[in-house]
Amino acid sequence: MLVIAHQGASSIAPENTLPAFEEAIKAGTDYIETDVHQTADGKVVIMHDLSVNRTCELSENHS
Repeated sequence: MLVIAHQGASSIAPENTLPAFEEAIKAGTDYIETDVHQTADGKVVIMHDLSVNRTCELSENHS
């Protein structure tokens, strides 16, 4: 059976971050699933949502 860490070890460290990926590797997962998006100005970011509101606890909409 393969173990795939969704967004890294997001129960231990913030999702889609290097610490979450490192924790997933330490836990022995076989693969890490992550989400990649391109911003309006052409930058590539690792982020699950289409905006930062949920993960950054912002009250305004920042897409």
